[in-house]
Amino acid sequence: MADILQNLLSKADLLIVFMGMALLLWRSLSALQSSNSENVSLTQMLAKLIVGQQVPDKPLPSPVVPPKPAAVQPSVPASAKPSEPPKPPPAAPAASDNFNACMAFVWPEEGGFSNDPQDHGGPTNLGVTIPDLAQAGMPATVDDVKALTKPIAAARIYRPFYWNAMHCDELPRGVDLCVFDLGINAGIHEAAKLLQRDVGTATDGVIGPATIAAAHARAAADIIRTFTEERLSFYQSLKQFDRFGRDWTKRTNDCHAAALKMAGEAASAAPLAKTPALN
Repeated sequence: MADILQNLLSKADLLIVFMGMALLLWRSLSALQSSNSENVSLTQMLAKLIVGQQVPDKPLPSPVVPPKPAAVQPSVPASAKPSEPPKPPPAAPAASDNFNACMAFVWPEEGGFSNDPQDHGGPTNLGVTIPDLAQAGMPATVDDVKALTKPIAAARIYRPFYWNAMHCDELPRGVDLCVFDLGINAGIHEAAKLLQRDVGTATDGVIGPATIAAAHARAAADIIRTFTEERLSFYQSLKQFDRFGRDWTKRTNDCHAAALKMAGEAASAAPLAKTPALN
């Protein structure tokens, strides 16, 4: 019996001790909870008491994920950067395109069909001869010369073999007519050499860049006057001048007046040379 009482007493003591510890634990938990400004869970407080874990007064913020760095474009050396497209070169001066106006002067001067024995060109129509047609690769007989029309003569003969051959479209206006008309009447090499003597370039009988540049370096009216004077002197040196001098002189004076008008200059009222009287 004594043993039973002793066991009961021991159990009662243990119960008291356990209840005391529980009360002490409860008070500690209450004190901790009242000291926090934010609610802290019971589990967190127990963890702090049991294992000494630090309990934060405030909830931990969510982890901040740093933003991805912006992609850095690799530096390109200036020499490696694509250059701007090159600017187009300055446009070349527009061609004279004075061909039709010059032909309007030529047609009346050349006239229609003729077959003068003293004309070394032989049968001629619109200023075109049998050799001219042959040079153009066209049928070349007297009948073909007679049948020639202005559009065909202009396109197949005058533009390629006179206007283009002497680069008249690159000459100053008015000067182009003088050179073109003499080239038709006396030959393109004679017309080219006369212009070259006039502007002071080599007289090789071929109009090229040097002659064209020299022609643009002088006043067109000055070239027209000196060219006309040289043209008259050339005609007067020919043995056929007695036969054709009247027509040649009139044509030269008419060309001089028309050329000055094209150049924008007032033509002199007096011709450069009087038309010779008929023999």
